[in-house]
Amino acid sequence: MFHQANNLYIGRLPNGDVRVLKLASNPRSYPEVDTRFPAHEVILDVTIPSGHWCSMVAAVTKSGESHYDTEAKKHQWYIALDLHNS
Repeated sequence: MFHQANNLYIGRLPNGDVRVLKLASNPRSYPEVDTRFPAHEVILDVTIPSGHWCSMVAAVTKSGESHYDTEAKKHQWYIALDLHNS
């Protein structure tokens, strides 16, 4: 999992969905995407469907989610989806 900072981890599940995990303190071992933690150690544990994740990534780009890239001949969301699925 990618460790963003302050015990916030983000990882891709085998089906393409994305898990966002925020722990209350440093874990004893580095978490894998399928690591389960007791409820008292978890502040946030959500799974974002892959299509929604791509929408989120595209939405925070400088040009925005609905921007049409004339060179790629597709909207930003599809570019993010292609990148996520590659």
